[in-house]
Amino acid sequence: MLLARFRVQNFRSVEDSGDIDVAKLTSLVGRNESGKSNLLLALSTLNPPGERLALAKIKDFPRSRRIEDCKPDTPVVWTWWRLERSETDELKRLLPDTPAIEEVASVAVTNRICGFASKQMSRDWMQKKSRERLGA
Repeated sequence: MLLARFRVQNFRSVEDSGDIDVAKLTSLVGRNESGKSNLLLALSTLNPPGERLALAKIKDFPRSRRIEDCKPDTPVVWTWWRLERSETDELKRLLPDTPAIEEVASVAVTNRICGFASKQMSRDWMQKKSRERLGA
């Protein structure tokens, strides 16, 4: 699997990064203290060296938000992964009645990895959470 895209929300100085496409060579450019390092720190929570720890509300949740807004299902890192041909073939062998799966998405929430979903399911969930947050 290759990382195709990611999005960071609710992590330190990053309220919502929007989708960031990833290629073989990707650079993050921005002013000092604009959140570049925090994007990478959030990504590193997906597969850290050693033991995976829950995020700390006080340290890792944006200071501009109320701590009560940090819930166990608060999304932090969204990732979209492009499958290699061999992985797509293996999934087709295991799940012969499904359409070809070429991309999967995952979301890490405040204290754990929530799971994997199809691209449409993850976008629907993200839109639902955004509407709830805006009170719509």
